[in-house]
Amino acid sequence: MGISDLEQSLFLVVLGGKHKNSNTEVHDARWVVGINIRETFNQLKSQWFGTLKGLHIDSFIKIKYIDGFLVKLTERVNFEGIEDDKDRSNKLWFVNIGSYNSKELNERHSFNFVVARSGIDARKKAKIKLLKDKEIGHIDNVKLVQQIKANDCILEEEINWEVSLIRDELNRDQEMIPDWYGYMRIDK
Repeated sequence: MGISDLEQSLFLVVLGGKHKNSNTEVHDARWVVGINIRETFNQLKSQWFGTLKGLHIDSFIKIKYIDGFLVKLTERVNFEGIEDDKDRSNKLWFVNIGSYNSKELNERHSFNFVVARSGIDARKKAKIKLLKDKEIGHIDNVKLVQQIKANDCILEEEINWEVSLIRDELNRDQEMIPDWYGYMRIDK
């Protein structure tokens, strides 16, 4: 039985680490697939752009419900014929919000997801949903989360996952409160 036979989850992970050209610790948000967070470590390490030494997780959350949709993963043989933003069906979009505080030098970032039919619609929806409480805020990034490649460490092969959105009868929309936060080294 391989990993693909078990229930997979989509995780949003905030990574921290070093880059040879940076004076400060750098961070990135990654979405990965696994049965649990530990099963995503190899994906996270392979996606990291900086130095592996000291790479760590600052926080993570399992993505379940966004904008009244259940987020499910479906295994695909390949991604041929899938157009990222051409069809008009609902898709999952990651949004990175930047904002400022008059008492701090650095820009603050918050992450969330929206369900929308296009990148333009996702940006509009994010402004309404995510910027309403920000004094000085803006959208830094909007990224489609449709296709994810993950390594099956049992079968030692790459598996293609596609995000499926299923209407939730309870219209749930989870808050982006971490399932875990702190300092978890994954470089060893």
